[in-house]
Amino acid sequence: MLSCTKSTWPPRLVTVPGLHGSEGAHWQSWLERQFARSLRVEQADWDAPEVALWAKSLRDLLARERGPFVLAAHSFGCLALARYLSLQAAAPGSDAATS
Repeated sequence: MLSCTKSTWPPRLVTVPGLHGSEGAHWQSWLERQFARSLRVEQADWDAPEVALWAKSLRDLLARERGPFVLAAHSFGCLALARYLSLQAAAPGSDAATS
């Protein structure tokens, strides 16, 4: 695991919404407003869940941004997060906890 001394602190909140996204009154949207540096995973089509594509969107966002991250997933977003983590764990030499 990557030492906290080698990364920015505090961690950034990343929300991973589920089917249909999270409208303004949703708890994830409220949580994002509590953390100025928060990020949200965006999907090409919130109404057509595809776990592989949604996991790729999460991977792409985490690859673009600087961590560490705290992830808050909801509904189908939990499946996308689980898929992302399983692929990271299976990749040779990867450490899903630091990606």
